[in-house]
Amino acid sequence: DTRAPAAKYKRNSLYQLTPKMVLPRWVEWCRYMRVYSLKFDYQQDALALERVLSVLDGKGAMLAQTGRAQLQQVISSAKGETEYFHVQCFKNGNLHLTWKRLDLLHKVNAVAGGQSLKP
Repeated sequence: DTRAPAAKYKRNSLYQLTPKMVLPRWVEWCRYMRVYSLKFDYQQDALALERVLSVLDGKGAMLAQTGRAQLQQVISSAKGETEYFHVQCFKNGNLHLTWKRLDLLHKVNAVAGGQSLKP
């Protein structure tokens, strides 16, 4: 393989969500408390994603406090899972999300345009 090492591992697509997403600079490491936390700028985005998935799953919109607490608890332990994702945090600030429910991934891509967005 002639690609640069980093290019082999990139998972994000410009045209659709993929089974593994890398969200750069979404988390920060607090060395004093020895935990990760979701950066303030991305808290609403993370909550919106989980709320959309809850609606597509037929469970209705989840409460804001419930979603934030669940995601933050998983992030603070650096590795774990929510109802929809396996979550892993890295000290470079990247948050890796791996979809647990590929049926919901396909629904999200279909609603957002999915295959029709590809050139």
